[in-house]
Amino acid sequence: DQTHALSAGLNWDTPTWNVGLGLIARSGWPTTPVTLDASGPVPVAVPGGRNSGRVGYYRSADLRLTRKFELERGSLDVFIEINNLLGRENPCCLEYEILEEDEGGGLELQMLDYFPRIPSIGFIWRF
Repeated sequence: DQTHALSAGLNWDTPTWNVGLGLIARSGWPTTPVTLDASGPVPVAVPGGRNSGRVGYYRSADLRLTRKFELERGSLDVFIEINNLLGRENPCCLEYEILEEDEGGGLELQMLDYFPRIPSIGFIWRF
């Protein structure tokens, strides 16, 4: 359930090089808020309205640079990719933790992010 989404891509290809850029922006995914009922002897996590909350917007730019080599038997593509090229902190999910009494009790909520910038290298050998 992503109410709004936009994806775009650019690609430049020559016999020896390929450069691709992918862009994506979308609204945040739904989440269910949780509160802590500590009125009894054991604290109980109480869910709110199902999917009534949302994490923040997601935006990313991904780049791939490929060098192509023709071999005697087949071909070899060597590439480098960078996902989340701009290193944005994109929220993905919520983590809840029940705090101990000596920490003040209650429920701690932490927004987690997707991975930061991720470089990778690889190759494709066709024979």
